[in-house]
Amino acid sequence: MRALLLIPVALSALSLPGGQEVRVRDVIGDELVEADIVEKQRARAGRCSSIWAMVEHGRAVEELVEGGAIPKQAPYRGGLAEDPVPSGGSSERRGAVHPGGRTALPLPGLEGVPSMRLHFLRVPTVLAVLCGCASSSASPSAQAVVRRPSTGFVSVEGGRVWYEVHGAGARTPLLVLHGGPGIPHDYLANLDRLGDERPVVFYDQLGCGRSDRPDDPSLWTRERFAREVGTVREALGLEDVVLYGHSWGSLLAVDYLTGAGGTRPIGVRGVILAGPALSIPRWIADSRRLIAALPPETARAILEGERTGQTDTEAYRAATQAFYRLYVCRRDPWPEELERAFAGMGEAVYVSMNGPTEFTITGPLKTVDVTPRLPELRLPALFICGEYDEATPESTRYYAGLTPDAEVVVVEGAAHVANYDRPEEYMRALRHWLDERGL
Repeated sequence: MRALLLIPVALSALSLPGGQEVRVRDVIGDELVEADIVEKQRARAGRCSSIWAMVEHGRAVEELVEGGAIPKQAPYRGGLAEDPVPSGGSSERRGAVHPGGRTALPLPGLEGVPSMRLHFLRVPTVLAVLCGCASSSASPSAQAVVRRPSTGFVSVEGGRVWYEVHGAGARTPLLVLHGGPGIPHDYLANLDRLGDERPVVFYDQLGCGRSDRPDDPSLWTRERFAREVGTVREALGLEDVVLYGHSWGSLLAVDYLTGAGGTRPIGVRGVILAGPALSIPRWIADSRRLIAALPPETARAILEGERTGQTDTEAYRAATQAFYRLYVCRRDPWPEELERAFAGMGEAVYVSMNGPTEFTITGPLKTVDVTPRLPELRLPALFICGEYDEATPESTRYYAGLTPDAEVVVVEGAAHVANYDRPEEYMRALRHWLDERGL
């Protein structure tokens, strides 16, 4: 006997008894996709709500293909449901998915149906065909920003900042806030892969990269950097936008969203907080634990440099590189883009606000903790980090647990620059979240 399931693809949800969550794996062509399917009671903005896809036990969607509802493409192979996990708080999905290890667990209420196959129809390609509409409406800001020069300068408080726009897709633009402070955008350059669906806007914050480097320490404040984000948005016509903040950029994103620049912004439709550094005391505590896991001579060199203040010795520099190779970027050799970012680093702003290294923090950021503001984020939020990230998975989950509408992705085998350590898995995770939220 065949079991017939009705899956409301427009909601990207499968209603299960008790509000349980089931993690589903599927393969579309040669691409592995993992989706957390959670009971949802609301339609995502910009998605159709009246179209249902019928997926039958033990059958793929060939009949929909043959019937002309779905264009022919690489064959679908079913994924098996994993053990249900309790819902509540933030939800998490792993960024790397491996074939094998599947569990033929019947879904609740369908225990008599062995090896239930679920077919996750990827948004927006198949969903757009089924619904007769796109997964999200065209963004006016996407149209506005692509009409401007693709690269140039924006005048901000204290000087000019350089920007560059990649892609001309019609979906909500992604505005990238790099880390540091003072480490320019280059190490995030492969986010331009998302430009097939939306404009991806990079800019180097004042004091680093291709932007002006004024000799004025009074400019290096969180409040001024938050105002700078607003100025860039206004200058480029980014009325609606998704923010992506990495490391220091995640702290800057939270500052901006909670009004540190003087006003709370409107038009931000979602935020991605990558390798998040939202509590610097917690960051420091994590770094102590990571240093303790280093070989003893390496750990001693770091601790001795911090104790004496001699952070320019050969031993301290070598120990710093050892830390970075484990917890910042694990690719060997480092990608050219990361090397270029360090070459374009604005040391004045970095040392002034942060300190000499990622783990020896002596500047005013040392005591900053924006976690009390996370409950104020009333928008979709994705937290993403690497398995070996200096922004540890434990801290990332903690931050997500404080945020009302948050999801977590941990990218296996990656460190802080997870976008280059595991680029395919990283981009897939971002695309899935953006698709799921209709952004």
